[in-house]
This record gives sequence, C-alpha cells and structure tokens, in this order.
Amino acid sequence: MRLVHRLLSRCVALVVLLPIALLVILGLGALLSGLGDRAGAIVCARVALCGAVAWLVGVIAMAVVTAVAVVGTPRPLPWERVRWDGRHRGMGPRGRRFGPGGKRRGRLRSVDDPVGDAADG
Repeated sequence: MRLVHRLLSRCVALVVLLPIALLVILGLGALLSGLGDRAGAIVCARVALCGAVAWLVGVIAMAVVTAVAVVGTPRPLPWERVRWDGRHRGMGPRGRRFGPGGKRRGRLRSVDDPVGDAADG
C-alpha cells in the first residue's frame, strides 16, 4: 500500500506541475517565433507536444493507481461502520420525525461500540 501512495503522490505532482511547464515552453516558443528563430520555435513546439503526451499518460496512470488504491482497501468505509439506532432527535434516516417535537431519544452508534443501552442512562 505504501508503494501505491508513493505512486499516487508522484502522479498528482506530474498532473499538476506539467501543464505549468508546458505553458512556459509554449511561451518560449512564441517568443522565439516572434524574434525570428523558427528552428527554436519548432523545437519548443515539439517538446511541448511530448510534454502533453506525458501529461496524458500521467492522468491515465493516476486513474489506474487510484483504482488500485480503492480496490485494495480491505477495511470498510467509514459510512458503512455506522448504524442508526432510531432514537435521534430530528429527522430519521428516511426523513421521518421521531417523537413529539423531535426530542432527542438516541444517538448514532458505531457498529463496534461496546457500550450498550444500559449506559445511556
């Protein structure tokens, strides 16, 4: 899992920083073209094209690494670990009100909560 997080952080850095570098290279190419250096402008355009391909590969790699990270997570997600005990003030899980005036009569509990109903007081 550590390798996946390392790859994901590098992909994010590549996807965020490479467009900035591409804009600088394209700007340099436009400057060289304006100064009459046609060969330098062509080189900058081709380097920018290679950078754009590398950016696209980075986006695809980030999507694949993210999918591997999500599929490889063995523990349940946080919202899967919470159950509703049906006694909370206000709106219930299906939009129904509990009790007169929505008085507090319970709380959200984790599935792993060792404290039983006797401890509610």
